Amino acid sequence: TARPDPARRLYLPAWTRTPLPAQASAGPADWLVLADAAGIGGRLAGRLETLGHTVVVAEAGDGFARVGDRGYTVRPGSAEDLAALRDALHAAGTSPRRVVHLWGIGSGAADDADAFGRARARGQATVAALAEVFGDGADGGPLRLVVVTGGVRDVFGGEPAHPERARVVGACLALPRERVACRTVDVRTGAGGADRLLDQLVAEV
Repeated sequence: TARPDPARRLYLPAWTRTPLPAQASAGPADWLVLADAAGIGGRLAGRLETLGHTVVVAEAGDGFARVGDRGYTVRPGSAEDLAALRDALHAAGTSPRRVVHLWGIGSGAADDADAFGRARARGQATVAALAEVFGDGADGGPLRLVVVTGGVRDVFGGEPAHPERARVVGACLALPRERVACRTVDVRTGAGGADRLLDQLVAEV
């Protein structure tokens, strides 16, 4: 019998481009945005507020603290700090059931000794803590979590890669679906300008 052509047993993963699906406009909701240091999260919060949503912004810091009217800092990966944030928001009459995690974007160096440790704290450990603290579903169904990363997937070829950030994808897949509806979105922060990126993020979240 003829031996099968080896070329037929090999394959290469490829992406297919499709336009973003049209999303039905949602009513006003309470949002929590874990904002990046580059300001994309802050601008996304502004866009969501213009659409009628209530948005709280939390940035990575040395501990739980309040900054301004609707700003906070929390330690990456700290369930304790996120619980303090949840309690403060509940006391103020806000119960976010939609969270956008933007701590996986930016141009952080991947070649220093602690890069994987920082990425773990900001990525998978924070995602797990969010599910633990906000994912009880008591205040309006499963938590809707969108995890935004940069450099995790090489879509076009030759893009800068950040393998230390990729483990957050596995953390999202491991979350209990009855408590957390999680999606990951990989972006290129320098492609097309900040306004285009914001338009795409608003469509995704």
